[in-house]
Amino acid sequence: FLPVADAWGFVGHEIVATIAQIHLDPSALPAICSLLGVVPSDTSEATLRHQCHIAPIATWADRNRMHMRWSAAFHYVGAVDDHPGGNCQYPGPNGWEGTKGVNVLDGIKNTTHILAEWSGVSEDDVQSLFNPTIPRNRSPSTSKLSAKVPGPLEEEAFKFLVHFLGDMHQPLHLTGRDRGGNSAKVVFENKETNLHSVWDGALLTRLIRTVGPEYNRPLPDNGELPIPSWQIEQALRNTIYDALIRRVMWEGVEHKWIDEIPEWFTCPEVALAPKNAPRASFKETLLSAFQDPLSLPTKLVDLVTAPRPGVEIRPDGPIVCPYAWSTPLHELNCQYIWPAVLNVTEAASPRRPHPPSRFPKLDTPEYLAALDKDLVMEKLLAQGGLRLAAVLNWLFAQV
Repeated sequence: FLPVADAWGFVGHEIVATIAQIHLDPSALPAICSLLGVVPSDTSEATLRHQCHIAPIATWADRNRMHMRWSAAFHYVGAVDDHPGGNCQYPGPNGWEGTKGVNVLDGIKNTTHILAEWSGVSEDDVQSLFNPTIPRNRSPSTSKLSAKVPGPLEEEAFKFLVHFLGDMHQPLHLTGRDRGGNSAKVVFENKETNLHSVWDGALLTRLIRTVGPEYNRPLPDNGELPIPSWQIEQALRNTIYDALIRRVMWEGVEHKWIDEIPEWFTCPEVALAPKNAPRASFKETLLSAFQDPLSLPTKLVDLVTAPRPGVEIRPDGPIVCPYAWSTPLHELNCQYIWPAVLNVTEAASPRRPHPPSRFPKLDTPEYLAALDKDLVMEKLLAQGGLRLAAVLNWLFAQV
């Protein structure tokens, strides 16, 4: 499906990117400046964090989607016969929808490998991602990549990687039911909309609107926090969501989830490819077209748009494992996201018209209370940001 709404909307993608910016290792910043095409005014960490910010390019893949229609299927993944909340299999009982290699999980793997070839790292050589909440205090000037000029392939792979990791943390981009919720009509705050749009923007708008005034100023810096307040402030850009990011950092990253964060970067053994399994040449994949995406050959466009039920997802790697990371995110569709009133039988047509009186309201205490109590949306933003930072640090930081 071609989603009607963009995953997370622009604000959600920028929040994920800003949380990642907070956690970038100093020695990774020069490479990121190069990929952004930014020449910083000086090499201080504060300048690099502020001038080489990834949030402005976090929505590049959506802003240019009309010019790159072939890329639409890379923004999501669908399981055949997945039907939350009744059937939450991932993959579905009949595998994955679409075309092999053309989905958000494989898009993350492909773009990561393109950037790994440029930076000179390999999943075979490193045991794990390092936790980006643990400062390394390296000097940015030690980066071997600061003088290495990326080409169009690396620059666009970087933009897609930032975006795809954000997409993966919008759980409705991990199910094909009702076109990822685009066809599931609901009412939120007296407006007729759809489930996908609620999770893209309406819930985030509500969170931003209801953040307490205590988060309108920098967090206390008492020396006990894993990430000091000044480092958080360097990544903020005076936006409407700055207060929400402070809240996510203080209540979630610094406190509620601090003990479970190391698990966010773990790739379990079951997710790994066999040691002797052949690896695809990633420059022979569809993403090699990034060098000239506007002139993608017609045969590749046809390949992307031709659905083939039951395809396979490429195996996760030992360092970057989006299938393993996304599996518990997909479960949220059944636990929190899909309201029971929309759980019609699988045989019912998703395009069947509903009279307005039957559209369920989602801004109810029953629906919102669990989201608020468990900080569901906030945790998704944090996981997206920290995983993005961890991948970028693995790619570009000097160990």
